[in-house]
Amino acid sequence: MGRFQLSVLAGLCILGFALTVELTAASARAAGSNNIVLIGYWNPAGKMIKSFSTNKEINPDGWIGKNWKNSGYDVYSFFPTFKNEADLVGEGDFRVDYASTYNDFLRVTKDLKPIAMIGYGSSMSDPWDVEEEYPPYFKAMFESGNIESRVNVKVPGPIPDSLKTDRTLRSSLPVEKIIQAVNAIQDFPLIAKGGTDPGNFLCGFLGYLLAWYHQEHADFRDEAYNAMAGFIHVGVPLSQAINAQEQTLWVVTHALAQLEPPLPLASTDLRQGHLKFRGSY
Repeated sequence: MGRFQLSVLAGLCILGFALTVELTAASARAAGSNNIVLIGYWNPAGKMIKSFSTNKEINPDGWIGKNWKNSGYDVYSFFPTFKNEADLVGEGDFRVDYASTYNDFLRVTKDLKPIAMIGYGSSMSDPWDVEEEYPPYFKAMFESGNIESRVNVKVPGPIPDSLKTDRTLRSSLPVEKIIQAVNAIQDFPLIAKGGTDPGNFLCGFLGYLLAWYHQEHADFRDEAYNAMAGFIHVGVPLSQAINAQEQTLWVVTHALAQLEPPLPLASTDLRQGHLKFRGSY
């Protein structure tokens, strides 16, 4: 075989590898969805994300989440509505109830396969507390297979074994960047900060589910790939909460846009003494 033929073959192999890398990377970026999910509990957490609801009954002004601010991401929100101050559970999505929250969480993640998720709950003390850790307060509940419900809701079984652990899970949101962005708001009161314990009620429960879902779908090749998820406590008036939520969402969409999947690895066949690249021949 002549030198020219060898050069051509080598060039074809390199070209084939380059094409494989490019196509595999493109496929990896497409593996996940472009959906972002926002979940709220008590007000103002629910009201501040109302504009992202596709439910016309609770958001008659219309959904603003389609390709939000030309980010390339569609944003959806889910939250309960309350009849009055005496209503402690609410109606609709993510009622203040363990079993209802669990079922809605499974349904929403199955339908939308969100690449990012942010949960919000009300705080009596902190203005914007970006929770960083989620202790396993609910291990016994998950192990029993009997998730509590005030409204007699049953959950489909079995509960995944990966929820029945004593591990503390962590937020995968860009915590520090969110804190910096919210603190840069001129009229924002006090200081946004990171937290290490969202509590052992519904906020902690949702936070644990969010961190668990990310852990289960952190592989960029997963069709349900989730790049980030976490929970934030909100303790400011509605107008300021809307501004802080927008800054938070802006940080998240920018962080998502900067993500790049790793390049595919070459495989070696040592017995034959040569290097193989998928798709190079």
